[in-house]
Amino acid sequence: MNPVEVVSNALFYRVVDGRIVFRPWGPKGPCYLLTESQRFVRSWIQLIYICVLPAIIVFDVVDITNIRAFGLAALAWALGNYVLFWFYSFGLSRTEPPAKPTREYTDSQLRQSNRSWGKLLPWVLFTLSSILAMLGVAIGVLGGPIDTSIETAVFFGLCAMVFLWILKKP
Repeated sequence: MNPVEVVSNALFYRVVDGRIVFRPWGPKGPCYLLTESQRFVRSWIQLIYICVLPAIIVFDVVDITNIRAFGLAALAWALGNYVLFWFYSFGLSRTEPPAKPTREYTDSQLRQSNRSWGKLLPWVLFTLSSILAMLGVAIGVLGGPIDTSIETAVFFGLCAMVFLWILKKP
């Protein structure tokens, strides 16, 4: 598994003509062109940034039992991501939005993206998500808060379904 490629495939996409396009502000926002080296550098920066919030939690910089402090840290992290998107687009040339890709092209891109995940990571994530979904059900069965039980079971159940879908794609 190449984590840089996983991040790159999530942020940037190749259009049918081979260009690399970045659309940070959604389908109505502007499109920016990137070179291969720009894509690689921005993917590395994003991968490092993605690890910041979990690292803050693991090293107990933010007390996650204090929901207000954790919420503010998560909000600051999310806003920081948008600042990064602005920096990523700074200095890039704009381009017209690409034509909607064909179904075959989209399927080939999904297969390529799934290959960058490898097989081990989706299996591990599927297993962990399934265990956490079952723990959510167990919370409710053992008399814990039913809203927490339902939310946990549904969220991690959906995560498990996504990873199973990734595993089923060739």
